[in-house]
Amino acid sequence: MTEYNDFDDPFDDTMEGEWRPRHARNPVDDQRNSAEYRALRREFLRQAAAHRNSDGTYGVVCALCGKPVNYHLRWPHAMCATIDHRVPVRLGVVPVLEISNWRVAHNRCNGSRARRLEDERSAIGIPSEKW
Repeated sequence: MTEYNDFDDPFDDTMEGEWRPRHARNPVDDQRNSAEYRALRREFLRQAAAHRNSDGTYGVVCALCGKPVNYHLRWPHAMCATIDHRVPVRLGVVPVLEISNWRVAHNRCNGSRARRLEDERSAIGIPSEKW
């Protein structure tokens, strides 16, 4: 029985001499992991926590459910503060670092919104009778 290594992959369709990374990286994920993004996110959430509401309380409420956000909780807690992008970043319309596209949301609310958007994208509707 023949054993194959990375160089002898029978299913590899890479041209001779061409190099291809094993896992293609998403540029959006690279930006979200950058030091600039983390610093902006930290400052944005600090300012949101310090925001004084008209009723005398502090902290911006969740943009998706309208309930107060506990800014002392840390990720991955379901009720921690996260950044929600009004226009999803994956659409490529608005840059990741555009703060005007940011709003505060609970981790759970933000995740459910992402799943809801995926469900909307996957629903193709009823096909017509004529193709």
